[in-house]
Amino acid sequence: MGNRLTDETDTPVAEDIIDFEIGTPDLRMFPRQAWAKYLKAAAENMPAGSYDYGDIRGEEALRAEISAYLHRTRGMRCHPGQIMIVSGSSEGFALIAQTLRDQFDGIYLEDPTIEFTQHIFRGHRYRVTPVAVDDSGMKLHELASWDRGHLMLLTPSHQFPGGGILPIQRRQHAVRLAEEAGSYLIEDDYDGDFRLKGVPVPPLQTLSPDRVIYVGTFSKTLAPGLRLGFLVLPRHLVRPVADLREALNFRSPSVPQIALALLMRDGRLDRHIHKMKNVYRGRRNLLIEALKRHFGDRAVIQGDEAGMHLQVEFAGVPAGIDWSNAPAYGVRVYGVEDYCLIKENYTRHVLLGYGNLPEEIIEPGIARLRRFVEETDCRI
Repeated sequence: MGNRLTDETDTPVAEDIIDFEIGTPDLRMFPRQAWAKYLKAAAENMPAGSYDYGDIRGEEALRAEISAYLHRTRGMRCHPGQIMIVSGSSEGFALIAQTLRDQFDGIYLEDPTIEFTQHIFRGHRYRVTPVAVDDSGMKLHELASWDRGHLMLLTPSHQFPGGGILPIQRRQHAVRLAEEAGSYLIEDDYDGDFRLKGVPVPPLQTLSPDRVIYVGTFSKTLAPGLRLGFLVLPRHLVRPVADLREALNFRSPSVPQIALALLMRDGRLDRHIHKMKNVYRGRRNLLIEALKRHFGDRAVIQGDEAGMHLQVEFAGVPAGIDWSNAPAYGVRVYGVEDYCLIKENYTRHVLLGYGNLPEEIIEPGIARLRRFVEETDCRI
């Protein structure tokens, strides 16, 4: 792995690209043997009824394990009956959007934000209202009132992509506004298991269980290919969401659900997360050191407290730099502008993921990024 630039010419030729991909965990460290064992046990031992269509919310064994896990790790109190297994967070957002569309027609989104959320809600004819973020997440203190018919989607534990941790004052403000409006907060806890420093902040859901819809996923903790996520719904929304899902006949496969329940019950998930936190902490430190070595103070690092990526602002680079040209220099990075609802505010910002990136190519990747930035700076 890794790209080489030819010695014979100044023209960069990408052969193997070092990809600072975001959102993907270390797939090489997925516990394959344990997963295979639990899949086999689930297929052989689960009751015959689990091979039927079953409960639209998902396997009870997995919902019970998730309930216990959330209480132990997040301080959340939710009954297994409030939990619905979905095929990733995107299905969860789509179910929420469709279920609530008769009552709501707008949504507040962080700007910038995860790109597919806006597509899902726009696809269900919601008006999207961007709210700017800073180093502490959505600037809720600037939102004096709540527009009629709006929901709000937040990533409070680790704002994507900036990495801010939403402070308690803003959380309380958001809850108060939603309660006064009779609306809902959608809490996307996409990588909350990987808090790398500091004290974890309890989820929004603990502040207002009746007004917060919690969206969780195993895509970061284990692997996106499992297609397993979950919703924690306010009690009064369980039946409407379940009825919609039943009408659509959306179900998640039973065998992987039982396998995951067994893996969680035996403590394997906890041990895997603990191991990966140490791995990601080490890679984050290597990445920060490489950025400081190659860019010095020109690289302003943001969002290094959690997750598997950094946001970096390159001070002094041209506003018109096109980060999509970096692969010609053997490195791929991700411009924050691609995640913005309002453009031209983050042209100097990139995302650098390290979840699925081997340690030994972090330094060469940043060296290639420096060459791209320096040569582009000279041309613009």
